Amino acid sequence: MSAGFTWSTDNLDQWLALADPPKFIPGARMPVRVLDAPSRRDIVAYLQRTGQKHNDRANSSEHVSGGEY
Repeated sequence: MSAGFTWSTDNLDQWLALADPPKFIPGARMPVRVLDAPSRRDIVAYLQRTGQKHNDRANSSEHVSGGEY
């Protein structure tokens, strides 16, 4: 499924607060709503840090072998 946009901080914040995700992205499901803004900001910040770590690892010249998950 393609949302037709890039996930930004604002899009993710809106998505987390929605009562009806299919109105935002047809066919999408979101089982949990996060109503308070501070919690949404914490979630977005966590995802940004995690994504950056993933990108840093993917762009690293060193190869990690073994059972890292």
